[in-house]
Amino acid sequence: MNYRSRVFEFCQDTGGLLTTKEAAQIGVPAVELRKLAQRGALERIGHGTYRITHFPHSENMTTLEVLKMAGPESYVVGESVLALLDLGIFNSRKLHIATPKRVRKQLPSYVTIHKSASGDVATEKYKQIKCQKVSDVFIDLVGQLASDQLFSAAVEAQQQNLISALELKLITELINQTKLQQA
Repeated sequence: MNYRSRVFEFCQDTGGLLTTKEAAQIGVPAVELRKLAQRGALERIGHGTYRITHFPHSENMTTLEVLKMAGPESYVVGESVLALLDLGIFNSRKLHIATPKRVRKQLPSYVTIHKSASGDVATEKYKQIKCQKVSDVFIDLVGQLASDQLFSAAVEAQQQNLISALELKLITELINQTKLQQA
């Protein structure tokens, strides 16, 4: 099997994205990625990160690309998770991601990186994107966002089975406690 075939086969499961480290794991040297990019089969989207040029572009491709550039342990956090899942009216100008490692690569200006301790945050995949667990996002955002907006988004998340009824109850109690403290 030639290098191009290996890359294309691997990328079927990764949204058309590949890093030089992943290429090395499937037996494709970095120099071959550069050659494939020169020939138009791949597009370099960042340092050590490539995309298949003819691969169908999904609605969340930009987020997948940023996470790929930031490293395998990176994930979406905070209100960016809620915006990704279309919960409530959250239209953050920044994409918030977290990673336990230092990111030396140049990321787009709309990305904000948060440092996380290794293994301290529960993550799940939503829409094939590694994210902070939705219930944890709501708990973290209590007191930072408007209570009514947060509550309606939590109810919507529960209706979509993204959080349990017990988690909704906990979030509601936290919102009510915050309202009492602010009054």
